[in-house]
Amino acid sequence: MNFFYFSQIDSTQDWLIGQIKKESFTLPACVGSDQQTKGRGSRQNVWDNVENALMFSFAFEEIGLPNDLPRQSISIYVGFLLKEWLLKLGCNVWLKWPNDLYQGRSKIGGILTQKVGKYIVCGIGLNLVSSTYSALNLKWDSEIKKAKILEFVEFFFKFPTWAYIFQNYKLEFQKNFDFTFHFENKEICFSHTSLCDDGSLLWENQRIYSLR
Repeated sequence: MNFFYFSQIDSTQDWLIGQIKKESFTLPACVGSDQQTKGRGSRQNVWDNVENALMFSFAFEEIGLPNDLPRQSISIYVGFLLKEWLLKLGCNVWLKWPNDLYQGRSKIGGILTQKVGKYIVCGIGLNLVSSTYSALNLKWDSEIKKAKILEFVEFFFKFPTWAYIFQNYKLEFQKNFDFTFHFENKEICFSHTSLCDDGSLLWENQRIYSLR
């Protein structure tokens, strides 16, 4: 796997997508950075810099994903594996549907997934130390972060089945029930929805696949 690491970059996601379009190297590939000047979050949000964060993006051929994985639920798939990896590190986190990492009631990270041609590009941002936002309170320097990024990507590339991921995520879905989301100009409580087998939410006979 090609691996790149920068002290500062506009956006790991944008950089990696740009390199894929230019066919600069073979995939899989991964890029990390200590700082981002134009980091992107989900739903067109900007990812604000904190004192210390783990920020990286990785890409691979879509054909590598499990056959049973609904493509609209890739963020849940990536997010659940990220959560599992962090639990192994002693971080008590959970995945808020569909792509946010929470510690208790506070967001500490997020996942951004995009399809670029035949490739999937996954961006991850985790607050390690912050005086402004909630964070994992892990004092990792650049060398530790490089090692941890590679460790997670190796963990991810084992590609467990969607059936395994969904079975376990469904057991934890009730953690969403204290939260609401907006859909079609309505504020909806997660407790009024049910989780479908393909990772979508069912609300009043409507399937919801993402939050915009």
